[in-house]
Amino acid sequence: MEIKESLQERLKSSFLLYGEEVAINRSIPDARDGLKLGLRQGLYAQYTNKLTCNYPFKKALKSVAAAMSQSYYHGDAAMYDTFIRSAKPWVYRYVLEEAQGAYGSPCAPDDHSASRYVEMRSSKISEYFFKKLEKNTIIDWYNNYDDTEKIPGVLPSIGFWGIINGVKGIAVGFTSSISPMNLKEVNSALIKLLQNPEISDDEIYCPPDYPSGCIIINGKEAKQSILNGQGPAIKMRGIINYNKNKNALIITNIPWGVFTNTIISQIKELIETEQIKGIEKVIDYTKTEAEIYVYLSKNSNYKEIIRELYSKTSVQSSCSVRTVMLDNGRFPKVFTWREALQAHIDHEKEVYRRGFEFDLAKIEHRLHIIEGLLICTARIDEVISTIKNSSSPTVANLNLQRNFLLDEEQAKAVLALKLASLAKLEVKKLEEEKIKLTEEANRIKIILQNEKEFNQDHNSNDNASDSIFSCFSELFPLWGASISPADKH
Repeated sequence: MEIKESLQERLKSSFLLYGEEVAINRSIPDARDGLKLGLRQGLYAQYTNKLTCNYPFKKALKSVAAAMSQSYYHGDAAMYDTFIRSAKPWVYRYVLEEAQGAYGSPCAPDDHSASRYVEMRSSKISEYFFKKLEKNTIIDWYNNYDDTEKIPGVLPSIGFWGIINGVKGIAVGFTSSISPMNLKEVNSALIKLLQNPEISDDEIYCPPDYPSGCIIINGKEAKQSILNGQGPAIKMRGIINYNKNKNALIITNIPWGVFTNTIISQIKELIETEQIKGIEKVIDYTKTEAEIYVYLSKNSNYKEIIRELYSKTSVQSSCSVRTVMLDNGRFPKVFTWREALQAHIDHEKEVYRRGFEFDLAKIEHRLHIIEGLLICTARIDEVISTIKNSSSPTVANLNLQRNFLLDEEQAKAVLALKLASLAKLEVKKLEEEKIKLTEEANRIKIILQNEKEFNQDHNSNDNASDSIFSCFSELFPLWGASISPADKH
């Protein structure tokens, strides 16, 4: 019997599928690497097409084309907007793209040149998204739109939490709004939580650190909202100073997400509608940082005008707090601050464990080959005789396996030996290599078998980059030094 689905049921199921697609594939970042799908696809396209900081600048159009041809399918304009946004230091706390040309200003969100004029490549810090990727550390891969290439569903993100640049996303029925953070402070919090899972929230809390340098005026409320993953909005305020010589107010460090054109328009409207008095003119001197001059009339009360600007314009604004991310890359969830940190730690642990297993397998394979080489060099006359009496390389391989109890790979390595390798000095090198590799294999096994060893600080030895602890502290000298006014509140 045929069962007909009602229009209402069909609309409901279709809308749910659409909502899931928007949330997972467009709007919500992954808690593991902190990236939305579009930016991850763009960065991976640059990584695989050598459009990174290790290579010369290329037109941004090339990065866009690489992403479009590889996996991105929402249009070239959307991809370019994603790239160019991540190159703007007033938007991103730590830019993921380096750009040359007119890539915008704090005046307006879209005052950058077209992709054919701007040159671009991924920044130095973006390299940390891909560290250890070559060691099979990621198992979450999917086919691109024409099944011609595999794309990572998440990036290793070694020692760097992508979420520190802040995220704004609107999905169907919910939103994600996460403020930028200071990398050094976040990585310090990760280390503390790694070392002590029972640590208090106060000790791992990190205040927002806005790239525009604005001030937070409701610090206590902001703290609770971030710790809980949602709550009252964060109130941000730009800085207004009075210049007595010019009789002007100078507005700098405007709220994150606000552009000077918006503030200029608001002030002009207030003047025209006589909602504010005492202002003669407004001039925007903004280049790479916000700088608005508000020239005052004689005998005007500049303190009163400052209060008016804060209450009636976007010089004071707010940023909602909704730490919605994809749990394990699949399900939208409101994360508390502790849960968000732990999600990244768990991801890093998996990445490091798989990296160690990759190294161990490689070492054990080499030890296996060395073992075969040493067996044959100890009986070199018999080996030479066996090879000489074989009718072909294939037969020689089989004879070596049978006569010296080797496997196919070991026999192949023996056949590839050069006569010079039979010298005593070369044999000694093989023996020394075997000792070193055995020691390294034992070290890795201890780390994999002991959670304390796995988590501990290895900075005191030559294997600093091998510990989960040091992956968070590695970036301190490079990226944790800059402090904005937001850090003080």
